[in-house]
Formats: sequence, structure tokens, C-alpha cells
Amino acid sequence: MSSQQPSVSANPAEHPVTVKNAFIFKLPNELLSKIVECIGPPDISSCEVNWLVLPAVCRRLCEVAEGLRTWEHGQIYYPESDSIVEYGLRMPSKLDSERDGLSREFYADDARLHVSWTFFPVYRGGNVEYKRGGVICKWLWDMYLRERQTVDQYFRAAAHPEQSPSLNLSWITRLGISLIGQHEPDPEFSFSSVPCIVAPALEVLVLTNYVLDWCCTNLRILGIRMTHPPQDENAISNYRIPSSHLLARLRDSRLTLERVALVRCISITNTCNEESTDFPCLRDFRMLAAPREAWWLCQRMTFPENYPPVFYARAASDLRFIRSLACEYAHSVSHPKPALPTFHGELDALTIRKAKVNRPNGSVGCTVTASKITTLVPSPHPGFCHDFYAYEAIPRYVNSNYVDDVMDLDCGWTGLRPVFVTHLGWTLNGWESTLPLSDSILGVQCSALHGVRHLFIDGHESQLLRDATDAQIWTAILRHLPGVRFLYIHAPSPAALQPLINEHGLLPELRRLWLGFRNGSKGDVDAQSLLDIVDLREQLRGGARRTLELRLVNVNIVGNAEDIQELYRTRDFTLSDDVYLDDQT
Repeated sequence: MSSQQPSVSANPAEHPVTVKNAFIFKLPNELLSKIVECIGPPDISSCEVNWLVLPAVCRRLCEVAEGLRTWEHGQIYYPESDSIVEYGLRMPSKLDSERDGLSREFYADDARLHVSWTFFPVYRGGNVEYKRGGVICKWLWDMYLRERQTVDQYFRAAAHPEQSPSLNLSWITRLGISLIGQHEPDPEFSFSSVPCIVAPALEVLVLTNYVLDWCCTNLRILGIRMTHPPQDENAISNYRIPSSHLLARLRDSRLTLERVALVRCISITNTCNEESTDFPCLRDFRMLAAPREAWWLCQRMTFPENYPPVFYARAASDLRFIRSLACEYAHSVSHPKPALPTFHGELDALTIRKAKVNRPNGSVGCTVTASKITTLVPSPHPGFCHDFYAYEAIPRYVNSNYVDDVMDLDCGWTGLRPVFVTHLGWTLNGWESTLPLSDSILGVQCSALHGVRHLFIDGHESQLLRDATDAQIWTAILRHLPGVRFLYIHAPSPAALQPLINEHGLLPELRRLWLGFRNGSKGDVDAQSLLDIVDLREQLRGGARRTLELRLVNVNIVGNAEDIQELYRTRDFTLSDDVYLDDQT
């Protein structure tokens, strides 16, 4: 849209009337009432709102304006760009009306440029305010570079407000730009050439397949998403935001940022160490990127306590992804654990649950919380107790109508500090490893997961561990956690116990197996399975007895009577109807 002389018509077939923008507040009311019919509709792209200020001037002007046939809706024709902008006033959504008390929303849609401007005019004390001003640009393209350049040119005007015509985004609070279609590679792309908008009031910025620079200090929500072309995943890999520049923009709004979602949108530009910056309000940080890119950014940001970053795997290997994340984290710790010959990891615990929603392809996924255990006391308050956490926090299903969020379950436990959460697949191919994964920094086989001592999983048959295939996946996961000493399985299904029965040499350091059910609803565990597990542990220890401690909470031991008697007579286990609070590591 342009501030040059547009033509206005309620009916495009009629002869257009050319109008010029007027500074109407400088004119006496008597004169305004004479010329109100000559005032054109607002050109909000330049923040020249014209007749929307009329109700704020006087009641008489409001009556005159509302009598115009073009007051409620109409069209503006811009001959210099050969475009038609449809505008009008419409009723707000019920949510907007109830929450903010807003009356009518003004909109202006440019069909040629695919740009929509919206805001709510509010009249107070003789002035008009523009609430919730927003700009949405959505392109469905055939020629990606050509359309992207058109969008660039449009928003580049906002970077030079001293020039005319120009965009005025100073009052905009929401901006969304979405380009959807077939990508083309652009080897000549340079971030220095992208538009930079100046929008001091901006609170929400959402970009899809479009790179933009911005200047504001009050951003609350940021979403940037880049998708890959079907033919070549690396074809547009250079069309990204440099990591150091993105970090600088995040820091500009560090006191106001609440939600950030970044998908394949950054490229690492330097590896220099930088001081971490505190983001006190950032309670939802999600990122889909390679582990090195993800952790480069996160180690330079300090998140609020109990609100760790959430990562989504982009690689086919879920094992490689989480192991690389653990590796990157290990090398970012300022005061690492004493070096051991078997591993260099810094993580103490993993908690595995079924993902809240299925993967994009419809398959089941899992959510893994990686944590540090900082304190341990013999009661759930004020410190961290393994048994109580296993009893209360592992299951994420309360009833059939609600699924607990991982953040609600894992955060708030004194002594348990989640480092990151990652969403992964649940397939055998994703967790099997035929080749050793090299440490990206040390250049040796990575052992970043070998330091995990505590492993928690939801074993309910309605969740991840349902059948023999799931048991194979579970076995593959356990193979890469040789340091686990304490295994906690909530609501163990037969598939959850199969790896401990069938695979010799699995979890060689295992000392305690906790099996339990929540909320006093007892579940069955087969006595023969427990005997097989304990016997296999004894074989690993060369026949030594009492090598594995069993803790069973709200469990009915079922099966052959002789097996049950044998278990009670010769095995070391604790059976209770309540949580056993421990003080051991």
C-alpha cells in the first residue's frame, strides 16, 4: 500500500475519486464537516488513518462519517502498483470482545501483495488508539526467489521511514510472514541483504520460510520456521539467520520474551565463548536443529529454573541425536565431573515417556527428559527422592481426558534439575547403532550417556511398551546406557521386563529395580519373570546372591504358586502398598 494519491470507491465499477491524505486535526471542525466526504479511507500501511479519527473529533463528524456509503467497507485502487485494497470494519471474535472489550476491527487486504493489516480503533479522550495492530503476509508461490524478492521489497520500505512512500510499523504489535511452496536454492544469498524492520511496539513475530531482521526490545513471542525442499534437504541451507545475530536479537528482548520456537533457521557463524544471558520470563523455548546448532545457542542463554529447553530431533537416528545433545552439554559445563576412563557425560538421569502427540507421520514418539540430580534426602520434601518421583511423576496420564505436560511432571522437584527435554521417535531403526558415534569435540567414541545412573520409564502397556517390537526398541535403548544402576519402571508390562530376561550382559551395573503402580491401584507382575531377572543378575555376578534389590509398590505377584514361594523364600525384595522413601544413590 502507498501513501500516494489512491482512488476510493465502494463499487470498483464506479468512477474513482482521487483523494489526498489530510492532517485533519489541524483543521477547524466546521471545515472538517464540509470536506469529510472527500476524505479517503485510511492508508494504514503508512499509518495515515484519515477518517478513523473522525469519531474522536466530535459527534457531528462521527454522524457525517457514518452516513457515508464507504464508511463500513469499500475498495482503494492504487494505480502506481495496479493493486486493489479491500477495507472495512467487522465485529471481533467473541474472545477478543470478552477479553479486551474491543468493539470493531478494521482490516485492509491487499490481494496482489497478499498482505493484510488489522487493528482495533479505540476512542479515548478525543484521541484514537490502535489496539492489537497486526500485519500478515502469506504467499503461495510458484517461483520462490521471485516472490521472496517481492516480499523483500515490500518490507524493505519499513527500514527507511524517511523516504516516501514507506511502511510505518511503529504501532504494529503482531507481524506474521509465511511463504509456502517449492523452494529454490539461492547460492548468492547474504543475510546483510534482508530487510530490517523497525517496530518498537512489536510483541509477536512469526516467520515461516522467510528471513527478516528486526529492531525491537519488547518481543514476547518469536517463531521462525524453515522447511526443506523435497528434492534436496541442503538446497536452501544458506537461507538462515546467523547464530550470533539471532542471539543478539534475542538479547534485545531478554526481559520480555516468553515463548520462542526455532525450526531449522540458524547457521553457526562463530564458536567464540560468550557470557550467558539471563532470560527471566522465557518459559517455553523449543528448537528443531542439529545438536551442535541447538546447544550453541542454549549454552549462551540462562533459562528460568524448571523451564529447560525442548529439542526436536531432525536426524533419522534418535540415538545419535540425544547422544550428541548429551555430548554438547557435557562440553559446555563450566565445572565438569572428575574425568573417568569410561565416560565423559554430565547427565545423571533420563525419564522416558510416550509423547503427548504422535509424530507427523502418525507414528508413536517418545519424550525424554535429561536431568542432573543435585541433592538427595530421605523424604520427598524438601529434596529429591527417587522412589517418590517414580511413583508420582513418571505416569503422564491422569485420566482418559487429560495428559500431563512433561514440564509439569519433571519441574519443581528440589534436587532434580532438568537440563533439556527432547522429542524423539520410537522405532528400532532410530535406536539401533551399527557404527560408533564419535565425540564431535574429542574425536573418539562418544560416551556421553554412559554416566546416566538413574533411568525412569512409563511401562504401561497402553503407552510405549505394548508388544514384542516395543520390547526390541527398549532393549536397543538399554544397550547404550551401561552405567545405569537404578531402573524405575512404572506400571511394568511384560514387554517392559523382557530385555532384563532375554539379553545377557544388559545393564551390568544394575543394583536396584523398582516396579510400581500409582494411586493405590495395584497391578500384576509375574513371579517367574522376577525370578528370571534376579537369576540373570546372579549369573552376571558369578553366582553371588543378593546382587539385585527389588522394590515393588502396589504390586500383585501372580503366577505359579511354587514360583511365588521361591521368590519370597530366597530373593531380596521389598513389597509394600506405599512408596518406600530411600536415602541411597
